[in-house]
Amino acid sequence: MKRYLTNIMLCSSMFCSLLASAADSVPYTIIAGSSFIGTRENSKQNVHIGFSTVFNEMLSSENIKCEFRDFDSSEELAEALKKNQINSMFGSPLEFIKSESLLMSSPLVSGVISNQQKSKILLLVRKDSEISAIGQLKNKKIASQKWVIQDLGGLYLDTLLLEKKLPTADIYFSEIIKTQTSNAALVSLFFKKADVALLSESEFNIAAELNPQMRAQTRILIASEPYLVIVAALTKNTPADQTNAIKKNLLSIENTSKGKNILRLMKMDGLREINLTDLNNVRELVEKNKQLKVANNAK
Repeated sequence: MKRYLTNIMLCSSMFCSLLASAADSVPYTIIAGSSFIGTRENSKQNVHIGFSTVFNEMLSSENIKCEFRDFDSSEELAEALKKNQINSMFGSPLEFIKSESLLMSSPLVSGVISNQQKSKILLLVRKDSEISAIGQLKNKKIASQKWVIQDLGGLYLDTLLLEKKLPTADIYFSEIIKTQTSNAALVSLFFKKADVALLSESEFNIAAELNPQMRAQTRILIASEPYLVIVAALTKNTPADQTNAIKKNLLSIENTSKGKNILRLMKMDGLREINLTDLNNVRELVEKNKQLKVANNAK
């Protein structure tokens, strides 16, 4: 009887060990989400296939696998985070702030573009233009790459207008030309299809490298202070071991040939760790915009 009980206990112990081993072998899945703002002017299929290939290869030894999901808007991305449909995101600082209560404050990662971790927002006009102030832009046409005008660039532009007690961009301009690429927005300005262009400085530098005449024939009307462009973050329920492994691999992506290729596709030089203080001026812009809206509506 004792031998029988011993055998049962031994079998039970072995079975439990096998179950634990099987559980350990199941990879932890990181499901990253981004809207069109996160992928910016790149093909989301290329970006997500590229990142999936690179990170699944880099993280396979850590027993972690990666998936990516696309969302048509910032609102859908925020909702997916709220419903635990994804456990990480990469997007704009505004998208991070919108879901900040669900996301880790460390680590945070941002992209380096044209050797800049932060980028100014520029309002550009042609060199031969007589426009010298934002107050002269009423009923003019403005061109902008769509992720710029529908995100931080649009918030900055509206704040500028509200400061001057002017209507927001959708009312003030006769037309907002939303382009697929920053280069297309600059071309619209260059060929006089638009009177002014709204671009991030980093994207302007890339477009001007492709065609130096763009820089030679345009001038900066207004430039903001530099803001972060991209933020990547994990949700607060990500286990510590996986967090450390993901951070380590994210920050070393530029050290692999495949990683360099995907960064080149995203027009990034690399990824760097940031902290919450890097977002202070974005928060200040959001708050300033809210206060100006209230003040202007009160009059």
